[in-house]
Amino acid sequence: MKRIVLALMVITLSSCGSLWEYRSLNEMAGMVWKSSDVQHFNAEVSKDGIYDVIILFRHVHGFPYADLGVEFGMTGNKIDIQESIIIPIIGDDKEYLGEGSVDIWDVEHTVLHDQKLSPGKYSIDIGHNMNTKDLQLVMEVGIMIKSSEEK
Repeated sequence: MKRIVLALMVITLSSCGSLWEYRSLNEMAGMVWKSSDVQHFNAEVSKDGIYDVIILFRHVHGFPYADLGVEFGMTGNKIDIQESIIIPIIGDDKEYLGEGSVDIWDVEHTVLHDQKLSPGKYSIDIGHNMNTKDLQLVMEVGIMIKSSEEK
């Protein structure tokens, strides 16, 4: 019985890495995201494929903005994208969007859907362009690249 449980654990843990091609989160010191603090990520894609590129945003309950404005840039193998993005944080019902746990909220926002990427290194920058210099109650900002086929 122990061998079966151990085998299932090994299979489960070894398959976890295939959930995404790249995933990284940067923690905000003091839960403050300064407008001058552009978050930088060095992603690597290992194989040709069709991918979704997703901004990850973790905030604390009390974050006062319904939308988050960001500047997104991605450069690398045959790609050079610079876009202004609006990420919805609070829905029409005045409730936070995303997944909540006690007072922490995780929002995933797909920036690029069904994007063809080739193997190689990609540089990704995310900075906020809100009217305030310091965004309070921001815990982490990140990026995830995953296969579009994995839904």
